[in-house]
Amino acid sequence: MFYTIIVDMRTIKSLILGAFTTEIMQALRKIMPNANRFALANTGALRKLGAIALLLLLMASVNFVPRAWAQSWDAQNAPCAVAYKVTGQWQDKFTAQITLKNLSARLDGWTLHWIFPGGQTITQFANGEYTQSDAVVTVTNSAWNRILRTNQKTIMAFHANSGSAHPTQFMLNGMQCDFEAVNLTPVFWRP
Repeated sequence: MFYTIIVDMRTIKSLILGAFTTEIMQALRKIMPNANRFALANTGALRKLGAIALLLLLMASVNFVPRAWAQSWDAQNAPCAVAYKVTGQWQDKFTAQITLKNLSARLDGWTLHWIFPGGQTITQFANGEYTQSDAVVTVTNSAWNRILRTNQKTIMAFHANSGSAHPTQFMLNGMQCDFEAVNLTPVFWRP
């Protein structure tokens, strides 16, 4: 059985920065008894602490992809298939349709995950219950499409603000789906 853990990057950043701030203050108190005043001279220790701070900030700001998504997999044995289609686009927003096809045994309840690499935020969603935490979107079934039999499809649609890139990986109940991008750059609509 596979489990996917989707992590809220804001939580990780605040935990890292909180722990890091405590560690810096403890180190500074050891190096310099007057560290609380923050009237610090230019010392080698401070440069090292600054370099460490910069490294940790860079690490915390990277958009991590869940490990299960990075693993190799065989598309022929994928338990699901997703077709992602941009159906309309304006200056500051777009609409898209996701067709999810169950290729495995009958499902009684499902959860679909993906990551928006372009900073998009969903504003409306149809045919599922969605949540979004930073770039990670989680969609659970509606009452009417809870059961997906083998080879059965369900179609979802949403409105979102525009971004520079679209998702290319989707996971259904923790398993990576086969993916097809149908139309990512439609003609712009004019209001």
